[in-house]
Amino acid sequence: MLKFAIIGFGGLGKVHFNNYFTINKENRANTQLVALCDIREETFTKAAATNITDGKSASTESFRKYSDYKELLAKEDLDFVVTALPTCLHAQIAVDALNAGVHVFSEKPMALDLESCQAMLDAAKNNGKKLMIGQCLRYEPGYTNLTEYYKNGELGKLC
Repeated sequence: MLKFAIIGFGGLGKVHFNNYFTINKENRANTQLVALCDIREETFTKAAATNITDGKSASTESFRKYSDYKELLAKEDLDFVVTALPTCLHAQIAVDALNAGVHVFSEKPMALDLESCQAMLDAAKNNGKKLMIGQCLRYEPGYTNLTEYYKNGELGKLC
């Protein structure tokens, strides 16, 4: 069983939270959510309405809660974290988690600049951990069609 935490519990953090219940209800994952982290403690009791969800969330009562991700990483025995944070925080928190020996799934975009992206990649490689960026648009029809056009040369060569 893979144990994980969600860091960042705004709109997308709550989407990941609700998806956890859907996936486990269908017995499709061997994971256990153990903790939640957000600097705004009140977010654990507020629903987040986004364009992705209807604003309904399952209860957070049975999960340990943190307002400091460093405390979370120090106290919890985690296999991975899901980070759903403002982009300016992606690199630092991913690097810290990777350096703590935890795999990271980070929301998009990866980071704000090339140096930060490289720091994330280096931390994953140096610690033998996986880093995944949640760039889900690659599966949208427009993107998959462009991939096919590229592969079959229908629109010519890319420069």
